[in-house]
Amino acid sequence: MKPIRVSLTLSLASLLLALPAAAQNPTAAPAAPPAPPAAPPAAPGQPSLLPPPAGLAEKPVDLGPFKSNKERQSYGLGTFLGGREKTNAANNPDKPTLDANELLAGLKDGLEGAKSVDYAGGLAMAAQIKRSGVEVDVPTLMEAVRTAAENKPAKILPADVQAIMQELQTQITTRQQAKMKAEAEKNLVAANEFLATNGKKEGVKTSPSGLQYIIDKPGEGRTPGPRDAVTLNLVATSADGTEFDRTPDGAPSRRALMALPKGLQEGIQMLKVGGKARFWLPPVIGFGEAPRGPLKPNSVLAYTIELTGAEEPPANQPTGGIGPDGQPIPQMKREPITAVTPPVSVEIPQGGGPPKIKVEGQPKAPPAPPAPQAPPAKPESK
Repeated sequence: MKPIRVSLTLSLASLLLALPAAAQNPTAAPAAPPAPPAAPPAAPGQPSLLPPPAGLAEKPVDLGPFKSNKERQSYGLGTFLGGREKTNAANNPDKPTLDANELLAGLKDGLEGAKSVDYAGGLAMAAQIKRSGVEVDVPTLMEAVRTAAENKPAKILPADVQAIMQELQTQITTRQQAKMKAEAEKNLVAANEFLATNGKKEGVKTSPSGLQYIIDKPGEGRTPGPRDAVTLNLVATSADGTEFDRTPDGAPSRRALMALPKGLQEGIQMLKVGGKARFWLPPVIGFGEAPRGPLKPNSVLAYTIELTGAEEPPANQPTGGIGPDGQPIPQMKREPITAVTPPVSVEIPQGGGPPKIKVEGQPKAPPAPPAPQAPPAKPESK
């Protein structure tokens, strides 16, 4: 059962790596007067009684509304962990809402109930099993965990453990795929209902592909080609208002047209530079059944676009991958990086010795001072 213990350890280590730097590096306490040499060392896990080495004490921090740096760091850590759990819940179709009371009860029990990292590890292990949806026999599971934790002989061989873990992984994957498929079918029905209603609104037109659009301003510049790099301002949401893409105000984004969803490629090519439009993409010409970020499978994609530029790439420009339609995407043009290097000459002495390297334009080294001359010899006395 050793792999289970290793998996838990990696999970906890990943959590620590994900924490903000402030949560992992507490601010050192102000330097105290030097302790007498006979002071015993601090026990493991306890703060040192000795002052920090000279030069390593951190600068004072602004505590803001908190009474101490411990409170400040605790609040920052709690904000990070609470936000992470909220995001995890939002991405879980079985439990999209978070019960804060239950979460805090488990957190308090783990931190104060037994005051043990191992106890908290057990809580994390239970949460992981519940999230996976694996049904377990609790007494048998606990017996196996104890056997592995205490390094006692297991009832099965390591190869059997590996085979069981692969079996469980297959079951979890199959169950997740079935849930995703059911959710995609449900969302497709909702998408078709939305598009049927939206298509009847005043000003909305529908192309043969199913793309719905309103051209607010056609533009007067160049019409983008399918391989163009386009510059645009955009706001992108799902039909229910979930935002998943937005360009910063006053900072249009430059993108390869072929890297965008097929429906958006079609819509942008209806515009000229300077044009503005709104587009609604059915799932088949959007992201399809694949969930992406906060988007659910088979989501309708709604874009508000302002096309500010379009540039055809050079014919010999290399490609940067394959787009949604299976065609190569032109690499984005990058500004060249130039550097001026002065000429360098190397002189190798004929009689041997180290080579002499000379850089053109580099100031010459000052000449060596003349060697001191020997004083004149005194005349011999007769």
